[in-house]
Amino acid sequence: MEKVWTELPEQAKARITGKLLGDGGIIKQKGRKPRFQFTHCAKDKEWSGHCYTNLSDYIPLTEPSYNKITDPRLRKGYSERYICQSKTSPLVTYLHEQWYACEKVIPFHLIHDYMTPEALAWWYQDDGHLKMEGRKPAKIILSTESFTKQECLELIDLLYKKYNLLFSLDGQKRLVIYNRASINYFLFLTSPFHHSSMSRKMLKQKLRISPTPSKRTTLSIPANIILTKPTNQINQKLENLTEIFESIEQKEFYHRYQFIFRKKNVPSKKYQIVVNATNLSYLEALKRFTGLTYNDLALICFQEKRDPR
Repeated sequence: MEKVWTELPEQAKARITGKLLGDGGIIKQKGRKPRFQFTHCAKDKEWSGHCYTNLSDYIPLTEPSYNKITDPRLRKGYSERYICQSKTSPLVTYLHEQWYACEKVIPFHLIHDYMTPEALAWWYQDDGHLKMEGRKPAKIILSTESFTKQECLELIDLLYKKYNLLFSLDGQKRLVIYNRASINYFLFLTSPFHHSSMSRKMLKQKLRISPTPSKRTTLSIPANIILTKPTNQINQKLENLTEIFESIEQKEFYHRYQFIFRKKNVPSKKYQIVVNATNLSYLEALKRFTGLTYNDLALICFQEKRDPR
């Protein structure tokens, strides 16, 4: 039976993993074989169709069907949704055995290798939310209330080990990212797999430079870096900010500077210096776009191998 899973394309395994972590499930009536199913509200009709199209080569799904349910508790008096259900198949039976031994459980032995950015994107588009405060992202939420606390903690550990994402568990047993840099990194990882109908879950921002006057600022530099003329030496290194800026424009930033998300707490020394206008303008622009701090950006500059222009 396991063969029906192992022979699937890797991309299919990732999509199924993301769907089962999200709104997907496997239902089984007594005396019958299990069926794969997912349900989405009417406004997510396009997303439902996208999932059907991209899973139906592997799971014998029927097209999403419209369903209207009377509910006097709602203002409209009813709710609308689209339901997509499969026929029976050996793959669905295998998935039921793995995910529903008694009740729904996360088979970590099965999902570890397939928690790809695409799996993460499918999960997020199903059960995720981007909360904004004004024009700034405040947090990303993944609804995990149906999982046990231990499963949530294992998911947090898995996502940190694979992607250095800083999730935590909130009081409602949901996975949450509060760190601005991690929010931006999460959206970078998942954005190639976002459906156009899910634009509400994406961050709309532009990388732009706004002139900023020079200012006295405190920067923390790793203690193992010896500076004899801090103002000159730090400003010279900060000229590498143009390299960082270009790496974002070329969509290479997160690949090139991945180390900044894995950095450990190291001894540092604070320097109060005047950052010149050009460098400060770049610091501000990059901080707004990436969510990284001045200190993070300065560290990248000191790690940058190229000579400043």
